[in-house]
Amino acid sequence: MNLYLTEFLAKDLFDGELKTYAGPRIEAPSFRMAEEYCSNFHPYLRVIGKLEAEIVDDGVIHYNFNDN
Repeated sequence: MNLYLTEFLAKDLFDGELKTYAGPRIEAPSFRMAEEYCSNFHPYLRVIGKLEAEIVDDGVIHYNFNDN
């Protein structure tokens, strides 16, 4: 199984702007299956790619992913 990164849009409570936030990771055998899962159970999520690496630098997490 692979892990896929997701994102979603939401209104920032401080400035009222619409912003993009990281969503949960989805475990699925393929990008298409991850999209199908989100479409059926979490339609507000968008799958952005397969997680390749997670790098922590001074407490900040950076993700390397393949966006197909």
